[in-house]
Amino acid sequence: MNFLGKLWRLDKFIAPSIILIVYRIHLVITVIGTVVYSFGFGAAMRLGAVGTILLFLLGILVILPLSILFIRIGYETVIAFFHNHDNLKAIREELEKANGTNSVKEIE
Repeated sequence: MNFLGKLWRLDKFIAPSIILIVYRIHLVITVIGTVVYSFGFGAAMRLGAVGTILLFLLGILVILPLSILFIRIGYETVIAFFHNHDNLKAIREELEKANGTNSVKEIE
């Protein structure tokens, strides 16, 4: 799978569909916002054609990848939290079954 496909799917964990939808919307808004901001800021600062193009390239080559990286880390952290929470809940239930107790505190 290519890089954009991996970026779009959040392959690291099986993402709940609502988180995946919010992630994709956030990603699209970030890309559109960076492109519009780069052009708009260059024009507002009256940098001229060359300055506007350089600012656009800075936005696309530096700011956008960093933004996407932080967005992805944030969403993967949320998904990992819920994934681990489910695993811990399952382990707790197995411990309770094995020991015949109603809570983990009774085991201690």
